[in-house]
Amino acid sequence: MTLSIEPPDAAAEHTVREAVSEARVSADAVQEGHVCTRCWQVAPPGDPAACATCNAPRPADGWAQMPYRLNDRYRFNRLLGRGAQGAVFLALDLQSPLDARRRGVARAIKVVQNIAGTALDRERAMFEHEAAAGALLGRSPAFVRIYGYDAGTDPYLVMECVEWPTLAKALRAGPLSSVQAARLGVAMLEAIEIMHYHRMVHRDLKPSNLFADESNGEWRVKIADLGIWIRDHDAPAPASMTTDDRIIHGTVPYMSPEQMNGNRLGPRSDLHTVASILWECVTGSVPFPVDPDVEPAGQVAARRQAVRALPPQPAAMNDALYDALAPALAYTPDARPATARALIDALRDVIDDTVLDDWPATIRRERRVLVDRLATLRARGLDDELRRRADAVERALDTLSSHLGRDGLTHRGARKMLAAARADLVALAAAADDPYRQADVADPTANEDRRKPASTLPPTAPITPPTGVPAVAAPSADPLRRYAVVELVGAGSTARIYHATQRTLDRRIALRIMHAAGFAGLGLDAAAFFRARARAAARLRHPHIVSVYDHDTGADGLPYVVEPLLTGPSLLTHLKERRTLDPAEVIALAHPLASALAAAHASGVIHQNLKPENIHLETPAGLGIQPVVHGFGFDLAEIDDLLAGGRFYGTPAYAAPEQVDGRYGPAADVYALGTIVFRLVTGLLPFWGQTVDAVLALKQTDPAPALPTHTARRLVVPDTLRALVAAMLATDPAARPDAAAVSATLRTLEGTS
Repeated sequence: MTLSIEPPDAAAEHTVREAVSEARVSADAVQEGHVCTRCWQVAPPGDPAACATCNAPRPADGWAQMPYRLNDRYRFNRLLGRGAQGAVFLALDLQSPLDARRRGVARAIKVVQNIAGTALDRERAMFEHEAAAGALLGRSPAFVRIYGYDAGTDPYLVMECVEWPTLAKALRAGPLSSVQAARLGVAMLEAIEIMHYHRMVHRDLKPSNLFADESNGEWRVKIADLGIWIRDHDAPAPASMTTDDRIIHGTVPYMSPEQMNGNRLGPRSDLHTVASILWECVTGSVPFPVDPDVEPAGQVAARRQAVRALPPQPAAMNDALYDALAPALAYTPDARPATARALIDALRDVIDDTVLDDWPATIRRERRVLVDRLATLRARGLDDELRRRADAVERALDTLSSHLGRDGLTHRGARKMLAAARADLVALAAAADDPYRQADVADPTANEDRRKPASTLPPTAPITPPTGVPAVAAPSADPLRRYAVVELVGAGSTARIYHATQRTLDRRIALRIMHAAGFAGLGLDAAAFFRARARAAARLRHPHIVSVYDHDTGADGLPYVVEPLLTGPSLLTHLKERRTLDPAEVIALAHPLASALAAAHASGVIHQNLKPENIHLETPAGLGIQPVVHGFGFDLAEIDDLLAGGRFYGTPAYAAPEQVDGRYGPAADVYALGTIVFRLVTGLLPFWGQTVDAVLALKQTDPAPALPTHTARRLVVPDTLRALVAAMLATDPAARPDAAAVSATLRTLEGTS
């Protein structure tokens, strides 16, 4: 292996696209009316005796009014849309300062209708599942960020507000050409590849939960609604998300055959769904349509037969795109492309095969689609404001037509003009269909170019100071008698993490409360697993290991752990900013980490999931940057019982080869630290493959590459450090030095650097 191939962003936990500015909302653009908090319908101002939508009687204290306040943290500005189980509101975060235009940070709040029983349990489980997905994928802007949730009596989810339209709305401007669809498919699959790297399968991907933005002929996407993902690909779905013994929640027209049959799912299931979406983008219909008037069970029954035979090539689809999508729509998973990367390569061939010599004709055809769609909108009748917007779109399309064929207009320039016109037409179509458009009309910034960065003018004070009620409701367990929750700061794969204060000592702490979503694929007693790790971590005392102040089980049966509140960035965040570190900096960070591992191993405790996310860089007064490790918690005497049956546990990029076979020990921690040092020096991981299984297989068969003699900045990498990392990354755990020896070598290097 060589260092000439840089791993894709999925491996490095970076991003697939540049981050965009955080959405903002005007404090003065508020939808008027009253709110039925049972069905979350917003009706015009008035005082009816019952809700016109769900017939709920008027509350004794009257209807809630817009702008509606949620926990005195969020103010609902307007209703964005309603579904079968609830609604989504555009909200202003009251803790954010307003800029000079009286705009603050926007959030999207998903609320659930007044439901009970198994339906409520399912919604709670989906919110918790979506928060866990957000914790895993939230580093990438290709996924809608989750800021918090409440799974109590009235569940709600706090999400990033995305200003792009959903793909379903984008297609209102007309179908895409085969090349446009291929470009969109590449953007979608680059995001899907990150999910698959984390061993996640979406299971409900569709145009309505894909946000899409086309700029300069290129697409960016954000994926939402990860409430029913599965992990480890073949893990069973939680019982609360299953409608019967075989059929899992999802959207029938986009389901893969194996999902409809209740069989094992894998990455190739998502590829079938992506191909169905791209087919619809070009033709206006999925390849295996269903009758919307038939109940879901009947749709599934009919579609189970339809998906066995691939439909013929549509007239609107070129040969290259059909040849790329046809294998992904195969009935059996084994007949489909093996990975998202394989389908990406096929779609890039579609783009590359386009004959650019005749690109003006392609642009004219795509422009004609927009002209026809604009005429359809005008025929419906538009108010004065919408007519002005329609006139602007028409002028843009006329300008494009007049410039085609002239010298100086490039293919890229024409694509840019076409993409801008399509975006304006999509916004126009959405406004024409939106019964709640009054808020946009009232907002003086509504027609601004949304691609511009947020204002840099100095902020003003927030509208209302927070009242102390947390954004996400505090858990019901009784750590709360001793700890006052301030806010939710994160949701890991196994726990929710709260910033809290210890009441008796007025000390800021981190409160980790277990949730079950991340344990679904492990096949173990989640509570016992959580408690055992807390007990092991509590034994450790070291300046570079996060202490455990307390651990117990709350009144609701959920275990919790109390730790110091970490305020510094993670090593992963530091890596994103720096990419690589100088050898002297690497040694200065690695030495205390090795010392921490040595101390833990001497106490009979191992980590087994050491990675940059689990290392924080704190800055205690007068001591400079100090790395601190959290996530310890396997007692060597208990790990075989906790992870019985050869079960894999860890992060593939940093896991030791023996972890694949379910063998764990101190040497695996040394291997993980060697991987981290390798990445700090080179900016790369020593092993990379297109799938998780490929990465783990390479680790078992191939030697790790050697550190280079010089960094990218031409700084010398000490031979002693190169030899040490090579030994730490040995395939045979018996050939690796122990953590104490690593610490001693690094201490010597630190003294000479």
